[in-house]
Amino acid sequence: DTFKNKVQGHSHGTFADGQKPWAERRSTVYGNIPPGLAVSCQKGRKGLKENEDNFSVTHFKSGYTLVCAFDGHGEFGQIVSTRTVQTVPWFLVNEWGFDSDTIDEACIEKALINAFEKAHDELVAHSVENKWDVETSGTTAVAALFKGDKVWTANAGDSRCVIGSVTDPSVIFATED
Repeated sequence: DTFKNKVQGHSHGTFADGQKPWAERRSTVYGNIPPGLAVSCQKGRKGLKENEDNFSVTHFKSGYTLVCAFDGHGEFGQIVSTRTVQTVPWFLVNEWGFDSDTIDEACIEKALINAFEKAHDELVAHSVENKWDVETSGTTAVAALFKGDKVWTANAGDSRCVIGSVTDPSVIFATED
């Protein structure tokens, strides 16, 4: 309901079994994502396991866009990344008012940290409820929230955000591990 009614658009990768190497992850899309945004999420060549990576793009009513890329690992890495790329933006909408027409930029850093922490807590509760061992799995995570020329980033683990320029092919900003 959140992604269908409370944002302008949302897309995330779907849970996929039996993906072959280099196969593109399928996605679910609600509403409209800003033009010019493209996501590619392909399975690598590691063994016969499914693609453990996932993504989401959420375009809020305020004009801000959140892009998440999560790199799952371990026995249940696909569950971890698939669930958390959805719960991070969900918490921003439902606990931080990101479904409104304006966002208080002074709260964005705290909101991103809180959304990551809440997504973690929700994931642990989900694993207990569904009887899978969260201790053997996880995800690295990187998220970028942007509007115009303003960008806020959040990351956990060794996933990094690198921002470049089309007009001047150079790195403008990169997060650190």
